[in-house]
Amino acid sequence: MFELVAALFPSKQEEINLHPMVEESTDPPFLAAGVQKPLPADSEFAGEQTLEALHGAMPRDEVRALVAAEAEALHQHGKLTGDKDFLQSAIARYQDLLVLYPRQDFPREWAATKISLGAALQALGEAGGGSEALEDAIAAYGQALQESNRGTMPAIWAMAQMSLGTALFQLGMLTASPGRIEEAACAFKMALLEYSLEESPLDWSRTLMNLGAALEALGAHGQRAIRLTEAVAAYQEALEADIREAAPGLWAMIQASLGNALFRLGELDGDAKFPRQAVTAFRSALEGYSRTRAPKQWAATQICLGNALQTLGTRQNAPEYMEEAASAYRGAMQEFAASQARFDWAMAAVCLGNAVKTMGSHTNDAAKLEEAVSVYGAAEKEFSRLRAPFQSATTKLALASTYHALYTRDRRLGHLDSALEATSGALAKLNSSNSQPHIDQAVRLQKSILAARQAHID
Repeated sequence: MFELVAALFPSKQEEINLHPMVEESTDPPFLAAGVQKPLPADSEFAGEQTLEALHGAMPRDEVRALVAAEAEALHQHGKLTGDKDFLQSAIARYQDLLVLYPRQDFPREWAATKISLGAALQALGEAGGGSEALEDAIAAYGQALQESNRGTMPAIWAMAQMSLGTALFQLGMLTASPGRIEEAACAFKMALLEYSLEESPLDWSRTLMNLGAALEALGAHGQRAIRLTEAVAAYQEALEADIREAAPGLWAMIQASLGNALFRLGELDGDAKFPRQAVTAFRSALEGYSRTRAPKQWAATQICLGNALQTLGTRQNAPEYMEEAASAYRGAMQEFAASQARFDWAMAAVCLGNAVKTMGSHTNDAAKLEEAVSVYGAAEKEFSRLRAPFQSATTKLALASTYHALYTRDRRLGHLDSALEATSGALAKLNSSNSQPHIDQAVRLQKSILAARQAHID
């Protein structure tokens, strides 16, 4: 849910301020840099011969500045838009820049450019370039580390370790490789040898957050409780830095990540302690996320808050928590509707339906159960429109279960008929899927409904 944040620029930028940054402009980045469109890797601008020709027409420092500005502009635009053509062109420009900074003469600049090249390759992997681009990014970061060292280039060394960690993490998640994720955790720990709470609190907190995410992901491959506990410790340590005012978005992201890890710990036992702590963390995150500036993050955190509140309400049999959960889900739905995020809206509606149904079942409140029917029905229609058969089927199962609960209360045969119709519709969609557990659930529910219907008739 919450992405790792790669530190592509160190906290002390003056230490490696190699290339001029593109000045702020109202134009898209590539226009601000004077690049009208992405140039292919084999364009006439690229290549050592053309660079030498440019050098004959202008001072070499100006050539470096020109190539660096174009590479950065192409990279940033490609990353923002996911345009692989721009990213491939950025990669070509960074390779040109490596020619302009020979390794033996400019080791510091060469290493920093390798990191920039790795970042562009990593962005290409995120944009659909797959594991090959991520492997190339990892190789580029590794070459930067070969040239740099902590003693003489501490900022570049730490940035390379941090960037290497994010690429390894992404590759590990893409390929389901715990070994790669473990390597990512090691790289983040190496970066923390240089970053400190006192001198670089933002980089220190960001790296600890990434370490927490890697540890949390490793929990899916074994020792879940231990890994989640380690992740919680990393997130809590990251929050020791006073970064709330300087970086409210980062602070909120760490709080949300802490909430996620605590919530998952709570899933491992029946103790209400962890979901209660998760609620506190999610509420803190919402203080940092502005609904106007970060609407997606705000809405996603509302969903997480709702889930934690619902768990807490169930375990403590506290309807007030369930009401708060429903309120959080409604808030998320409003934001998703405003941003026309239809799939997310439907998912939030299912969460709301679950909360309302639980309240209705616990209090024998028919009005709540009827509300759940309405909410589930709206969500299922949206999933059907979006051609999401699995989500449509599982929502139909929830709808059938709610109709069954209504029948248990009022003994109206029509509720059983509606439940049977919803179950049959769910099975029709699930039979084309590979989700045997959901098929088994649907079959059991269908048998229960049929038995209740037969008993009613008899």
